[in-house]
Parts: sequence; structure tokens; C-alpha cells
Amino acid sequence: MSNHINELKELSNLPAKQLKKYIRKKAVSKTRERLTKNGKEIKDLSWEELQELVADEEKSVVSELKSKGLIATSAVLALNLLNPVSIIKGLFFDDDDLDEFDEEETDQSNQENDSEKI
Repeated sequence: MSNHINELKELSNLPAKQLKKYIRKKAVSKTRERLTKNGKEIKDLSWEELQELVADEEKSVVSELKSKGLIATSAVLALNLLNPVSIIKGLFFDDDDLDEFDEEETDQSNQENDSEKI
């Protein structure tokens, strides 16, 4: 998972032109891998067939990046939603109670600061 996050961080720093190059390089390398697994050589294919294969791989690379981004975003949101403090506040307190609680904390901290000054 951390490898995917690092890849996403790298991609977010790239301008659009470099991002397209990154996607193209990934697609070309995956196409080469796929061809070698199937026992074919690049020389055996026509230019149009190679273009189609690389275009298909580009689509799969983009969809992988989108899904990884969605997973990373969902994970961050889930961590935020699963924060026990926010769950407890949401279940047991309404907005008025939270405002009163915040005022009490502020008053207590002000009293502590005043007593420290003396």
C-alpha cells in the first residue's frame, strides 16, 4: 500500500506533459512484458497493432491510477470517520452540548493560566 501511495505522490508533483510520458512509458513496458509472455516479438507486429496494444495498456494504466487514487482517498476518509473521538462526539453530543463543553474547557484553561501568573 505504501508503494502505491508513493507512486501517487510522485504523480501529483508532475505536470501534465510529464504525466502523459509516465503513462506512456508504463504502457510500453507492460506491452513488452505481455508480448514476451505470449512468445511474440515486437518486430512481428505491424505499427498499427503496436499502437492499439499500447493504447489499450495506457487505458489500463490510467484506470489503475484512478482506482489507486480512489482507494487512497477512501482510506483517508475511513481513518477520519473511524476516529473514536469524532464517533463519540457524534453519538453522544449534539452541537449545543459541544459548544458548552468547549466554553467550559476555555474557562478552565483561562483559570489555570491566571493561577500560574500569580
